[in-house]
Amino acid sequence: MTAADRLPIPDELRDRIADYPRVASTGDVEATGAYLTDDFSIVFVRPDEQVVTKAGWLALLPEIETRDYRVLNEVITRSAAGFATHHVLVHMDTTMRGVERAGEFAMTDVWTLGEDDVWRLWQRHSVPLAATTLPV
Repeated sequence: MTAADRLPIPDELRDRIADYPRVASTGDVEATGAYLTDDFSIVFVRPDEQVVTKAGWLALLPEIETRDYRVLNEVITRSAAGFATHHVLVHMDTTMRGVERAGEFAMTDVWTLGEDDVWRLWQRHSVPLAATTLPV
C-alpha cells in the first residue's frame, strides 16, 4: 500500500494520537481514561507475555515518571470500518514503580471511532527493544 492508496487521516485522529502521550505522562487518571475505550488493554510479548487492562494501566499512571518521550518514526493508517493504526518507534526514558524502562519501543496502537465520533485507543501492542517487564 502506498501513501496515495491510504484513506486520509482526520485532524481529530492526528490530534488525539499526538496528545495521548502528553496527557498520560501527567498521571491524570481521569484525563487519560477519556482517551481509552472501556475494554482498552496493553499487550506485551517481549520480554514476557503481559496483558494490562485499562484499570491496571490507570492504576499505574500516577507511579510513572517520564523524563523523555520522542517519536522517532511513525505511520498512521485508517480503515473504512472505523479503525486506525498508529505504528510508531519511540524513545522513552521512564521509571515505573521504581523500575527503569528506558530505550526504544516499537508500538502499534489501534484506535477506534466511537458512536460519539471521538477516536479512542482500544489496544496498544508494545515491544521494548531493550527493557524489563512492566511492573504491574
